[in-house]
Amino acid sequence: MGFLSSFKETAGFLADHGKEFARMAKLNMDLSGLERRLEKTYAAIGERIYNTELRYRIQDTELEKLYLDIGDILRLIEQKEAEKERIKHELKKGGST
Repeated sequence: MGFLSSFKETAGFLADHGKEFARMAKLNMDLSGLERRLEKTYAAIGERIYNTELRYRIQDTELEKLYLDIGDILRLIEQKEAEKERIKHELKKGGST
């Protein structure tokens, strides 16, 4: 009977915390997308600098926008990582958010 009891506990835990697990999965997907976006932005900066003749005197509004985009993406990543940590903490406490 121990197995059945353990199975019921696990099923109950998953049912109680399904919402948190779904949020974690979505956050992981969001983070992966943001990291891909960040990589593309870094690549675009590198390509832009590489193709610029005056690499040491760059006054390029498109390049400035890319730098700002990196800052925005890094802030989003930070926020999502913090939310993941809050959810992990809630799961460890056994509470629901």
